[in-house]
Amino acid sequence: MGKSSLLNSLLGREEVIVSSQPHTTREARDTELVYKENQLVLVDTAGLRKMRKMRHLLMRKSAKKSLEAIAEADWVIFVIDATQPKWGEQDRYILDEIKKSGKSVIVAANKWDLLKDEDRFKEFKDRWYRTFGHFYWIPFIPISAKTGWHVNKLLDAILQYDENRFREFSDRVLERFLKQAIKRRRPQKKKGPEAPHIHAITQLDTSPPTFEVVIDYKDTLAESYVRFLEKFLREKFDFTATPIRIYVRSIR
Repeated sequence: MGKSSLLNSLLGREEVIVSSQPHTTREARDTELVYKENQLVLVDTAGLRKMRKMRHLLMRKSAKKSLEAIAEADWVIFVIDATQPKWGEQDRYILDEIKKSGKSVIVAANKWDLLKDEDRFKEFKDRWYRTFGHFYWIPFIPISAKTGWHVNKLLDAILQYDENRFREFSDRVLERFLKQAIKRRRPQKKKGPEAPHIHAITQLDTSPPTFEVVIDYKDTLAESYVRFLEKFLREKFDFTATPIRIYVRSIR
């Protein structure tokens, strides 16, 4: 039991058919819900697997529709089985697709009621970040879709973090941020010991927050430094649950 069980639990009624077998949802479907005076639309999508592994035409079409549904959404609740000893390539692929789409995301760690270990939260958290360390900005909430335990906390978290997608910063604030970032860590080129010159960092868009780093035309900027800038942005400002895009542009 997973996504469909969670949808039924959130709605408080048997809206969709629940199966104990994975990948039984074939069509994305919309269901309206009013929660704390907020009008929400929940979409139960088919599970995603890598396209090259989908030999059945129906599964390929379902996955395509799921990706289209994600593209139209603002948020994704990524449901995982907390009782599984490990997660792998398929889960990372799905998270990568969600990040590429620029959607905010929260993890629902389902079947938490079946875990017995007293230190299960810490153990789960450590295991999660060992596997998906670069998704450290995604919060996760332990739930039981079957019993309804903590499922509303998912909606509470979405309402809490939704404003992060729309954060906007003035050039002055970002200028101060850049000075602090350079002081914290010297910019690095892709190759060579000399530090590239960063002229500015500006914000291009929101939902997701999108930034542009401007450097000299003769310079390059190491990808590791771009990742540092993202991490430092998250340290300075609250972007919990929200992906960040950073582009690098050269000027003369």
